Amino acid sequence: MLKIGICTKRKNFGLYVKELLTSLLSDCEEWEIELVSAKAVLERKGSKFLEYHIFCLDDQLLTEQGIEPLAYISRLRPETSILMLEGVEEKRLGRIRYHLFVYQMQRMQQRDLKAELNRQWQNVNLAQRSLFVEMDGMRISVPIASIIYIESSNRRIILHTVQGDYTYYEKMYVLEELLKEDGFVRCHQSYIVSKRYVTGYNSVEIELDRLTIPIGRKYKNIVHEAFSDEPVAMQEEVESAATEKQGVLVGVKGACKGVSIEFRPEQKILIGRDEKVADIVVNLPKVSRLHCILVYHEKENAYEIMDVSKNGTYISGKQRLVADVSYCVKPGTKISFGDTDTEYCLG
Repeated sequence: MLKIGICTKRKNFGLYVKELLTSLLSDCEEWEIELVSAKAVLERKGSKFLEYHIFCLDDQLLTEQGIEPLAYISRLRPETSILMLEGVEEKRLGRIRYHLFVYQMQRMQQRDLKAELNRQWQNVNLAQRSLFVEMDGMRISVPIASIIYIESSNRRIILHTVQGDYTYYEKMYVLEELLKEDGFVRCHQSYIVSKRYVTGYNSVEIELDRLTIPIGRKYKNIVHEAFSDEPVAMQEEVESAATEKQGVLVGVKGACKGVSIEFRPEQKILIGRDEKVADIVVNLPKVSRLHCILVYHEKENAYEIMDVSKNGTYISGKQRLVADVSYCVKPGTKISFGDTDTEYCLG
């Protein structure tokens, strides 16, 4: 249930706001609006007003008391959406009417207020939904609202949540389809992020508080479209990113000769035959759907490579890598996938 509190000393104004909000809640199935005692809020008495998903605070109270009531609510319940209300009185035929303006960081029109109500309603629904995962023979319920981002690593899924990580076996495309209506965006072959935790993005990465997630080339338009209507800032790319040394894979023998592919440092690159799985597609008979994983470490100026295939990954045409074991190799190393007829060089 979506809970909304209205705090004002002006009774008629409070009733007007309640009537307006009621008219805007047509898309919400369950909701409750209450008028809250201004004295309880101003004197910080009780905790009932901390139960609300949306808290409407008359800006006259801020004029009298400063921002302390607002700061108090934000500190104890940061997920609450606090709306500051400004009511301009009018007298018509002996009755008092109001023009209402709403603020978060700027004035909101009525359609924006409706959008905010719907957003909070979706959050309430999301908080009640769970994803069930199988771990160590147990079925665990993970609240969808707690998932920050999802990572695919070594054929396993890692759910990174506010309460910790969960690792289990699942397909990324299954989770992508399952969570697309819950505000999750596929931004990379190995990553799905929750829009609710995104603080910024640019053309190459998404920012989740202090963490950055890469954006795959084929997902750039999807990410931009997903955030085009969101209050998330499109960040300028860090200037140093343009000068950082890139990882490079250059075809030197066979069908791939002359092909050059660049990728960012620390970006996990999936190489394989299946374009739905791989970042770099190598369409050869002996190449597996997902053949190997490659990462360039700029600081060490070295590549980390791990084979996950059936037919093997080879170094310098001779050494076959042991599957599921990471190897560190230097630029200039030549690698082959499945056989040695086609060869690449790490730049």
